[in-house]
Amino acid sequence: MPLEIHRTLVLSTAHLTAETCTLLTDTPLSGWPVAGGQTGYGFYIYAHDEIGDEVPSELAAGLTFARSVAGCAYVHFDSDGDPLDALPAFDHGGAPLSVAAPLSVAPQ
Repeated sequence: MPLEIHRTLVLSTAHLTAETCTLLTDTPLSGWPVAGGQTGYGFYIYAHDEIGDEVPSELAAGLTFARSVAGCAYVHFDSDGDPLDALPAFDHGGAPLSVAAPLSVAPQ
C-alpha cells in the first residue's frame, strides 16, 4: 500500500488576530469553523480548498496561502514560527504589525 504524505506549512501565530486565537482556544473542536486542533504552542489546521464565510479573514488568508502558493494541505500556526512578509501579522492586541501586499493566487 502506498504511503499517503501531506505537506505542512509552518506559519507564525502572529498571522492570527488575538480574537481568532481566543476563538480557537476557547471553542470545542466540534465548533471550530475549520478542521484541526490545538498544539501546545498553536494550532494545526487543514487547508481546505473551500473556505466558508465563517472562517476569520486572516485565518482564511493563511490557509489559502498554504494551499495555493505553498502547495500544502495543512498549516501549523506556531508561536515560534517566523512571520512571513506575504501575510499580515498582528500583535496580541489585534493591531497590525505589518500590512502585506494583496495576495494574488493563480488557480491550479
